[in-house]
Amino acid sequence: MAAKQQSIGNSEFFVNQPVSYCSKCTSSIDQNHQSNIRFNNRLYHTNCFTCGICHKNLSDSTNTNFAIHNNEPICAQCKQANAKICYACQKPILTGGLITFDTNVYHDDCFRCSQCQKLLTYETTLNKHNSKPCCATCYDKKFAPQCSQCLKPISTGKILTCDTKKYHSDCFQCDQCNKSLADEKDLYEYNSKPCCYQCYNQRTAPECAKCHKLISIGKILKWNENKYHEDCFRCHQCNKSLGDASNFCKHDSKPFCSECDAEIFAPRCAQCAKPIIDKYTAFKNKTFHPNCFFCVKCHRTISSTEKFYDDKFGFVCSTCGT
Repeated sequence: MAAKQQSIGNSEFFVNQPVSYCSKCTSSIDQNHQSNIRFNNRLYHTNCFTCGICHKNLSDSTNTNFAIHNNEPICAQCKQANAKICYACQKPILTGGLITFDTNVYHDDCFRCSQCQKLLTYETTLNKHNSKPCCATCYDKKFAPQCSQCLKPISTGKILTCDTKKYHSDCFQCDQCNKSLADEKDLYEYNSKPCCYQCYNQRTAPECAKCHKLISIGKILKWNENKYHEDCFRCHQCNKSLGDASNFCKHDSKPFCSECDAEIFAPRCAQCAKPIIDKYTAFKNKTFHPNCFFCVKCHRTISSTEKFYDDKFGFVCSTCGT
């Protein structure tokens, strides 16, 4: 059966006779007694063809200027009420193109430089100032930071900062050797200018008093007005590492470990000839370990407060000497 054409205002719709289902109420449309309206590839009873927002019927001639919202027809009033608002003119965007910039939307003709009003619709390079679009010329002239190396504006690309100074990525180089510092994680300064790690060490790192090389990494040990690599601070006698420099002795301005200090410089026991590290007993300009100062007869240790005798065989306690 041929479809019957129905007109509403200046719009034409096809009123179909075959059995179909209404997209609004999902009920069938009687092919002999009910007409339907086709819109946006969907079928509606004429009474179901209503605005998807305010539910006003759109099938009469007074509501012909309608649009689509979420795949549903809406009337002209709801179209305007739900339209996005242009950030520049604050009017709804009902027709024409829509431009989104920094989360804001604009009419095509409203998308202009906030400083000189130049149309930016077809510009490939855009800048932003106070959330408003700005052409490259105005941005460079008024807002772009200046590169501390070339003194030109940094309008695009990555801005690198060192000690509050800003640089183009290509301009951020070591002031001493011109090595690029753009990808360096650690930044150094020499004479208030960026400097690479190697150049910084050559000019600022102290010299080790032992190996005479620069102390560029690791802990610096300071002793006797000299500086050392931690591994270079060693006993002058046995070359043993002295670690954190807290356990060592000094002789003739040279460091010695406690073992070498005792072996070389500690007084010797007159009895066993071994070095005396701690307490000792002295007699006739001779020193003894406390346990080496004993009676030659009973071999008992003679205390420092006890009387004793000195004969040709050695010391004799007061008990054995009576």
